[in-house]
Amino acid sequence: MQETIRRIEEELKNPSGNLDSVISDAVSSVKDIQELLPIAEFLSRNKQYPEAKRVLVKILNAHPEDGQALYLLGNVSVALNEIEKAKECYAKSLRLGGPAEKATAALALVEKALGNKRKAEQLLKEAGESEKASLLPQLMLYSLYMEQSRYGEARKTAEGICSNLPQSYLGFHSYLLTFFEEHKYEEAKQYLESIREPFGNVQEYVLDYVSTLLLMKKPAEADVYWQSKVDSLETDSLEFMRIEAQIASDLQDKDRALKANKILYETYSIEDAAISIATLYIVDRAFDKALEYLKPIIYKKRFTKAYYSALFLKAFCEEQVTSAVAEASYKEAIQIYEEAVKKNAVNTYVMSFAAECYRKIGDTENALRCESLVADFRRQYSV
Repeated sequence: MQETIRRIEEELKNPSGNLDSVISDAVSSVKDIQELLPIAEFLSRNKQYPEAKRVLVKILNAHPEDGQALYLLGNVSVALNEIEKAKECYAKSLRLGGPAEKATAALALVEKALGNKRKAEQLLKEAGESEKASLLPQLMLYSLYMEQSRYGEARKTAEGICSNLPQSYLGFHSYLLTFFEEHKYEEAKQYLESIREPFGNVQEYVLDYVSTLLLMKKPAEADVYWQSKVDSLETDSLEFMRIEAQIASDLQDKDRALKANKILYETYSIEDAAISIATLYIVDRAFDKALEYLKPIIYKKRFTKAYYSALFLKAFCEEQVTSAVAEASYKEAIQIYEEAVKKNAVNTYVMSFAAECYRKIGDTENALRCESLVADFRRQYSV
């Protein structure tokens, strides 16, 4: 079988159209068709799902009670979007001694995809109660409860994760997230203070504690705690810089925010950080600098967020100085706006700038149209 897998691997690296014949040779040469199982696993791992299905069907035709083959066929069926077939395979695999925990978890996911969330919950509970159960059923059950906003049950499940994995911060963090989802930030703070940096997980704990204070709109208190712990943190990590940027923004410390966001953008390619940088430059009316960060994102993203378009229009138009250049700029801004409209529903902020641009180039009709849309929207949602 290793030789066949090697030939398949070579065919995948350098396709010559011989994959079917390699598989056919393997099928015809084995004494026991079950020997093909490693080949099916290899094909599935390499996303050759139709070929994997072909091999698994051969195995199951000869050995219809092979629980492992049924489980693998379930996985392949999911990949091929044959959800009902996957459900049938996983259920049968469980009955016939397939990999119990994996098959149960997979069946639960399929039931959930089919809208049978109660059945998925039941399966995961039963799997979690097994003596040999790992964390997988508990984590999946926790995720299911969170998706359904059943936070009390999610907390109980998180407690179970803490019990089963006492040296990890995972369970504590999962418990904390239930408070975040309910916007119970005071309770989140009290919970964190009750566990006090468990088991040496200082980085995760500090990030969570500071995030909680920021959600409570207490940036000054967050910063005092942050500065007291900075020597024990990995200051070059992405998570650290995100929090640093948020604290600086909430404290309205422009220089500090600019420094943190530049690191996020230049080191980690976080494009939202470029938007923050541009916003800070626009406030200071440094439109040319704002455009340096906005232009690559606008043209790359093709206006996936309307707010990006609004910032670009403002910076692009106001940066110009001579009337001749300005008119050309307004025309290009209008093209940007019209392209944005095609891609997504543009918000009132964008439309207001678009109206201004239309007026600058003398297109009163479209200016009035944009202004009317803004007015209608504001009337509709005014309190």
